[in-house]
Amino acid sequence: MLKLACALLILSLSACAVIDISTLDTALPVAPETYQIAAYQALGLDLKSVVYDEDSSDEPGASADLVNGIKTNISLNPELDLQARAYFSSNSWGGKLGLKKLMYQEGRSYLALAPALNYVQEMNNENNYDVQVFGAEMQILFSQKWGNQAGTIAIRGNYNKYLEDIRHDEELPDIRPDEEDHYWVENKEYDIVHAGIRANVCFTYKHVYFIPEIGVEAIPVINGVFSVLPSFGYAIGIEF
Repeated sequence: MLKLACALLILSLSACAVIDISTLDTALPVAPETYQIAAYQALGLDLKSVVYDEDSSDEPGASADLVNGIKTNISLNPELDLQARAYFSSNSWGGKLGLKKLMYQEGRSYLALAPALNYVQEMNNENNYDVQVFGAEMQILFSQKWGNQAGTIAIRGNYNKYLEDIRHDEELPDIRPDEEDHYWVENKEYDIVHAGIRANVCFTYKHVYFIPEIGVEAIPVINGVFSVLPSFGYAIGIEF
């Protein structure tokens, strides 16, 4: 697993639009506290690799890149939290906004649903292509608490609308004429789905918490091969 993760990180140097696929959360609501805020680092999915171009020299499987970000949970009521994230990778930035609703609690067992909306934009594209991704996700979180610690299993799934505009420098007026410049723009649009499972442990000491996480993500690559990637990350934060 470690060798595979290292190989993925080496391959990620050419990554483009990368989406954060980590959970790094529990089913427990923020209440009785009001806010949680954390810095985190995790492996994200390179969405450009999920659409395989047969003319490309890249492998026909999905690849990953490291994302760095900040996440926050804000208590709206004892059973509902507002969640937000902002993150960046080597060549893209993104954000997520959603809710976490506690659906069931019995003793030290908790079950929550966490729907969210995502946005990712590629950057540093040298003006020859532009990538934007709009999407939605759903997570089901089950947590067992013991003392000040909590173990969590999360099942998650994503739907993403992938939009790419590619600038071609050739003058091809019969295809896409441009009156001012000798180029034409090719528009590509794909529906991307992927899903996975995560396991993490939340260690809490006073108002500080630390969450390490591992898991896997399954991705049916368009025009490529079905891929399964490891997922790992960690978050360090405070609650008050």
